[in-house]
Amino acid sequence: MENKSIKKKKRFSIGKEHIAWGVTAFIVICMSIVFYLVLTQMSQVGSFMGKLSNVLMPIILGIVIAYLLLPVYNYTERLIEIWLSKIRLLKKPRAVAKIISTFISLLLFVIVVLGLVLLAGPQVMQSLWGIVESLPRNLDKFSTWVFQLLKDYPDMAKYAISYIDRFEESLLKMLEGYVQPVISGLIDGITVGVINAVSFLFDLIVGFIVCVYMLNGKENFSAQAKKLAYALFKPENANQIISDTKKIHRIFSGFISGKLLDSLIIGLITFIVLSLMNMPYTVMVSVIVGVTNIIPFFGPFIGAIPSAIIIFTIDPLKSLYFIIYIIIIQQIDGNILGPKILGDSTGLPSFWVLFSILVGGGLFGFVGMVLGVPVFATIYMFVCRGIDNALYKKNMPSGTEVYSDINAFDPDSKKFVFKTPPDTKENNE
Repeated sequence: MENKSIKKKKRFSIGKEHIAWGVTAFIVICMSIVFYLVLTQMSQVGSFMGKLSNVLMPIILGIVIAYLLLPVYNYTERLIEIWLSKIRLLKKPRAVAKIISTFISLLLFVIVVLGLVLLAGPQVMQSLWGIVESLPRNLDKFSTWVFQLLKDYPDMAKYAISYIDRFEESLLKMLEGYVQPVISGLIDGITVGVINAVSFLFDLIVGFIVCVYMLNGKENFSAQAKKLAYALFKPENANQIISDTKKIHRIFSGFISGKLLDSLIIGLITFIVLSLMNMPYTVMVSVIVGVTNIIPFFGPFIGAIPSAIIIFTIDPLKSLYFIIYIIIIQQIDGNILGPKILGDSTGLPSFWVLFSILVGGGLFGFVGMVLGVPVFATIYMFVCRGIDNALYKKNMPSGTEVYSDINAFDPDSKKFVFKTPPDTKENNE
């Protein structure tokens, strides 16, 4: 009897569920160990990541350049392919179009970069040296101007001159404490600078080669990524991943390329207008305004404030004209030029644009201020989708405007309780 009862007992069998739970537990344990090692060996991890970034720098540069040139490449490729397809003797018009569009894209990138470095670079450095050398003289001139302006109010003039003297003293100390050591360090470390420049030039050359491969092989890379997605995930999940990747690409490419073009136009307009107005340090101020305009919302203020102060030390009246110009050009950019170029590339409300710039800038500096908007727009897209899916499962509407007049949700009737208008309350009473 005992042997029969033992035979009747079910044997424990390992099924797919047990294997899945085991693999999940193993992955969680491994990730916990990795997380613990990262926290305890943070300095070594940072050193390793620094070495890894140096090794991968040519590839990173190539990918970044290719991504920036992608809109130009796609546009020229379409036009050239249409034109070459009309030539009957040409057997592979698309392959030739790829070669020509790659050359045009890289040539445009080199012209823009060299134009900024060779044309604007020396003038910017000359302007900086001019500001440092002429600063005491300009401040004395400004003090005289303030004294003449307030000569009928001697007490106010006395306080104003004292404040200007303090400002001059603090500024000169700052220049002595920061600018001169930096210049000395540059002179002392010129050998290291040359080595770093050669290293960066090598990375840039390899980056151009990587860029060529990325531009010409983008269809193949895209096909390989889709193939990997369908191999690793269920078809419906793979479809969602591919769709999300396309949306993320539209957000980033639309914002970055549009903002670069917008800032380039603003910089050129600023250079032309300031040249006509005979402003001092025209090239340097135009570069500052154009570069800082890449930053949404805060960019115009970040560029305009130091530029206005620099002009103010030379000619206060021209500084006022410059501020008026900045207000006008930013109104044109914000209401006409920016929306025309960028459109609604991110779909992010104004408050979250401000939030993303503050958080991104606080964590990652200038790069965070520039990329914070598209990154947060991507996060915002996934959060909104998750909320909409959760509401859909509960048979609730997803439109935000529906919830503005809702007071509560009745779980018994499974209906919303709306707010009672004031006039209706009076009638009921």
